[in-house]
This record gives sequence, structure tokens and C-alpha cells, in this order.
Amino acid sequence: MSFDPDLGSLATTLAELAARNGASVVLARIQSARSKNQHEATVAELSEMITELSNERAQLLLVAQAYQDEVASQKVSPDEIRYINDSLIPMIQQLLPSQESGAESGTVQVLDQIKSLLSVESLTILQLIGFNFKEAIGQPLTTLVERAILSRVQDASNTRLAELSFQRDTALFQLLQDPEGRESLNRLNNTETS
Repeated sequence: MSFDPDLGSLATTLAELAARNGASVVLARIQSARSKNQHEATVAELSEMITELSNERAQLLLVAQAYQDEVASQKVSPDEIRYINDSLIPMIQQLLPSQESGAESGTVQVLDQIKSLLSVESLTILQLIGFNFKEAIGQPLTTLVERAILSRVQDASNTRLAELSFQRDTALFQLLQDPEGRESLNRLNNTETS
């Protein structure tokens, strides 16, 4: 599992706010203000503390909202799970290379394992114990699709290369059948080797 820098920043802010506003710190500041026995200075200091606490409360609410947004962005709803089962899995299966032998490839086996995890019940349970569906399944699926696409592009490139190679060999063979062509080819080879 990777460390999210945004969550790390939120945790740091939360720790700083908690350290500044611990009950013992606030009580110590109040006692210090009261011990001065100067009514106006005590009121001013307590007013300043109230303003600081109010501002820090607003910061705490922002941190809590950011944490809530982060958790919500990682949670997958039952409707989203059904949509994935009904739509995404068949699309990925179409991208997979067709199997010519009876044995399944590792890609198909991984996809089958992922499909078995995608029930509403299993994902709800997994999310309750901290499973991050988008990171754990989304990233491998991204890699899987990338490999399938690259495989098809590479297959197309290899096919085109084979066609061009065949055309070159055919042209060379036709050139060798013609006496003038053979002579030109020999001159060309002798020029290159000299």
C-alpha cells in the first residue's frame, strides 16, 4: 500500500492542532493569565485564546472534511460494484488476447480472481476492514489493460514488419531472376565492400 502525501499532510496538521490545543495546554494558559491579577490583561489574553481556539476549530473541521473526502473517494458503492461487474469486466475480456490452447494465460487467471472478489458482500466486508478497492484492483487492472493494448500494437507492428520483409524478399528474388538485375546487385555489393 502506498503512502498518500495528502493524508500525511492532514495527519501532520491534525497532530499540530492537537498538541497546541490539548486540555492541559489550554488550562495552563488560563491559569497563567489569571495569576497575573491584572483584570484587563487577563481578559485580553483570554479573548486572544478564544480567537485562536475558534480559528483552530475551523482548521480541525477542514482537516476532518478532507479526511472524509479521502475516505469517500476510496469507497466503492454497491451500485458501482454492480456496474463494474456488468460493464467493465466484459470490456477487459474483449481486450485480452484470444487463447489458442486449452491452458489459460496468467492474465485470464488474474481476471478470474478479480471477478471472484467483485461481489457486493465481499467488497463491503473488505472495505470495512480497510481494503482500498481502487488501489488494489484498479492499478493492476490498469496494468492488465495496458499490457493487452501494447500486445496488440506489438502484434500489429510485427505483422507489418513481416509483410515488409516478405515484399523485400520477393523484390530481391525477382531482381535475381533478371540477368541485368543480378549484375546491378553484384556491382552494388562490390561497391559497398570496397
